[in-house]
Amino acid sequence: MSTAGKNTGAHDHQPMTAGQWGELLFLSAIWSTSFFLMKIADGGLPPLTLVLCRAASAAVTLYIYLYVKKLSLPRDPAVWKQIALLALINNVLPFSLIFWSETIIPSGIAGVLNAAVPIFTVLLAHYYLHQPATPAKLSGAALGMAGVALLIGWHPVSAPGAVWAELAVVLASFCYAASSIYAKRFNYLPSAVTAASQLTMTTAMMIPISLIFDHPWNLHYPGWQPVASVLALGVFCTALAYLMYFRILKTAGSLNITLVTFLMPVGALILGVTFLHEEIHLSVLAGMGLIAAGLACIDGRLLRLLKKPKAAIQG
Repeated sequence: MSTAGKNTGAHDHQPMTAGQWGELLFLSAIWSTSFFLMKIADGGLPPLTLVLCRAASAAVTLYIYLYVKKLSLPRDPAVWKQIALLALINNVLPFSLIFWSETIIPSGIAGVLNAAVPIFTVLLAHYYLHQPATPAKLSGAALGMAGVALLIGWHPVSAPGAVWAELAVVLASFCYAASSIYAKRFNYLPSAVTAASQLTMTTAMMIPISLIFDHPWNLHYPGWQPVASVLALGVFCTALAYLMYFRILKTAGSLNITLVTFLMPVGALILGVTFLHEEIHLSVLAGMGLIAAGLACIDGRLLRLLKKPKAAIQG
């Protein structure tokens, strides 16, 4: 009997091990570079074609991994229907939205706005994983949304369509949160199989979309930097990252995996300032601070650590 429909949030209540934290920190470092690489790639190819190239290169990389490990893709059509939905909300929509947004806004701001993922995860987990939204989590969600609102409502980006571009990143964050909940139904599959399957479906979806909207046959060679960037996105920020993502999701749970966004904004801002000469303004730091405070409330570990010394003194 297939276990594809099973969906549990048991792991989300358990503290992560040191090894899981190490994997999470490494994953955040990989994904923080994705915003920087997307900005470079956007300078040479249109967004939808970039999504196709990213997904296809990642899929090929994972096929090699599956061959070495002697693993195969699912054969059940019912499983592929579920994978199609996962590909839509975890790749097709968020990749397209963020690639497009970075044609307008700085990569650092996109990275900060993407930190809204755990905020949406808390709300979705309340309804779909039967994890009550505690006062601390609700307070964290409110702080995080205030940070998002600050970034969208008050910052120096004056490019036409900047607000829509920022809202696109927020929508992408919602997609990532939803996918972290939905992807738990694939826990019975090896992580590499889940990753390769969703990227195969993403590639299949993006081929007609790219052909219809980008007309890639009219494109000129973009230069080595965009090509190298999109290959790095595919091999490292997608194939390798998703191997780790589904592994952590399986062992640590939906809410814990979204904590990867703790460090991603910092890395995205540093890379943007250092290599792309983007500016960090006070509103960006204030917004990031509110989002970080919200994530700390949602996670709860920092608050518990702060309470321990007081408890020790009273004892």
